[in-house]
Amino acid sequence: MRKLSLIFAAALLLTCFVACDAGKGGEYIFSYNGTAIHVGDDGNAVASALGAYSDYIEEDSCGGEGPDKTFVYPGFRYDTVMTGGMDRIVKIVLTDDSVATPQGIKIGSAKSAVVSAYGDGYTETADGGLVYTDGNTKLMFGIRDGVVTAIHYIQA
Repeated sequence: MRKLSLIFAAALLLTCFVACDAGKGGEYIFSYNGTAIHVGDDGNAVASALGAYSDYIEEDSCGGEGPDKTFVYPGFRYDTVMTGGMDRIVKIVLTDDSVATPQGIKIGSAKSAVVSAYGDGYTETADGGLVYTDGNTKLMFGIRDGVVTAIHYIQA
């Protein structure tokens, strides 16, 4: 009976861990210097965690509550839109091959490496790109001549 109780408790605990992480929905993330960055995160909090950015752009928003912001770091940038009083990340763009997705895909990787890393559950775009969707995030790979030319995380 005690063994059955322990198994039930372990199963309940595992269910809690899965349910507690459901807020991010298993969405695709980008990680830089140990900081995980999700579409939907507070862009200012991410900037504080990452430290100094190499460039910052602020423009009038055509749909948000405040200015749209772009934070630029070596190898990537992210864009925010003010909603609900927070600068929410709506796009993460990898800009060169100095950074990679957690699965090791970077600009210059082969299309076959993308499919090997992420599987065949993608939608192909008209120009041959691959789009994977998980939770609130689309992970888009631009492909030209069988090689990754662009990587974007965007809000689904």
